[in-house]
Amino acid sequence: MREIYYCPAPTGAGKTYAIEERVAEHIRCGDTVILTQPSKNLCHQTAQEMSVRFPYVPVEVFNQDTCGEKTVVALSDHLKNPPDHPHVIIATWAAFIRLSHFDRPERFHLICDEFPAAFVPQSIRLPDNHSLLTDALEIGDAGPIYGLVTASDPAAIRKMAENRNKDAFYGLVNDFTQRIHYGRYSSYVDLKSYNGLLNGGKDDRVLSTYSMLNPTVFLGFSSVLLAGARAEETILYKWFEGKGVTFIQECALMNKLRYTEHENGHLIEFYYASERNWSKTEQNNNPSLRPKFLEAVQSLFGEEDFVWQDNVVNEKDTFLGLLNAHNVGHSPHGLNQYQRINKAVIMSSLNYSRNEGGFLTNLCGIGPDEQRIALAYHSSYQTYNRTSVRNPASSDRKIVVLPDRQNAAWQHERFPGSKIIPLGIDLRDAVRTRSDKRYANATDRKRAQRDKLKRQAE
Repeated sequence: MREIYYCPAPTGAGKTYAIEERVAEHIRCGDTVILTQPSKNLCHQTAQEMSVRFPYVPVEVFNQDTCGEKTVVALSDHLKNPPDHPHVIIATWAAFIRLSHFDRPERFHLICDEFPAAFVPQSIRLPDNHSLLTDALEIGDAGPIYGLVTASDPAAIRKMAENRNKDAFYGLVNDFTQRIHYGRYSSYVDLKSYNGLLNGGKDDRVLSTYSMLNPTVFLGFSSVLLAGARAEETILYKWFEGKGVTFIQECALMNKLRYTEHENGHLIEFYYASERNWSKTEQNNNPSLRPKFLEAVQSLFGEEDFVWQDNVVNEKDTFLGLLNAHNVGHSPHGLNQYQRINKAVIMSSLNYSRNEGGFLTNLCGIGPDEQRIALAYHSSYQTYNRTSVRNPASSDRKIVVLPDRQNAAWQHERFPGSKIIPLGIDLRDAVRTRSDKRYANATDRKRAQRDKLKRQAE
């Protein structure tokens, strides 16, 4: 497998700014660049900055704002017949990965601003009509626990993936069938659950699938550069390494960053609500936790502005009516308008389900602690770094409130000199739950080891 260059820039270090310079260098050399970013807002922001910094660089932006519902079609048509002059194509990763195919990728340099999500779990309730899909699938050998999903009827899967007539059922399975049809992912099912669905088991009425991005997505381009904070801790990095990809730090880009390690830790206080890993289950079992959390935050922050993030299901009631509370949403990358604010709180509960976590552990070799870092802790890190934390010139005191001690401890290690302080809301001793274990039992552990040895021998 080929090598991939990457830049593990910390947030606020000027990664996107440096990427813009790299794009301009490619254009000056007569090359065309595809730049993917995590949100359409960041796409527009980058295009605007490029127009000011490098007005000679032609920029084409492809997202819902510029193309409506035909974003993928417009992007595909452009890549098939691009203008005969160097330019940069800016699109969201979500649009890029839905392209049906890449035509002559060697014509383009590919730069991904932020590491894409490599793991896509999906559950679809299909107790009665699953055969419309499952009859077109074939389940191959991927070890004793999981099966690799391929198309036994490619024409049927293609019809569902394209869904030209907007069929409601096809729309329900569209994302999954696209992953099968276009081959950008390897998709798996738990054999026991899948067979239960086929056989009409009372407890197996859901088609649960686990899809992992294929490294071949990045093959054939003139060059590939992935840039993102804490890159080595992402699911993509760990999965690709296990598939034989060699990652090489892009030193030239790293040298253009404002810093490579955070130096303002002495200004930051990390508060936390609970000694236990924050989860929806903990909140449901202890209904008083959440109101106490909200009350403590409002008491701590007073009338000062702060940013916050919460699970979607709770957002309408979180800090209701507070004018000094600013919701940054769930894709905060590139949001720079909050750098004047010194306070942040993250209330989100982000955890893989037991089955999802089991898949990452048993088939991918990515354990529970690594999963929690990649999902919950990285999300928190990106969110509070929208504030003055990202500004090395700011000497203001900064307060970040996190849901649990484990999260706070991880963030504290990223910012040497910072402090950790309990809010005193939930002082029960932390417990190691069954889902925290790497393997549920000795049998699963032995199976996983056999699978690992088998993959290494392939």
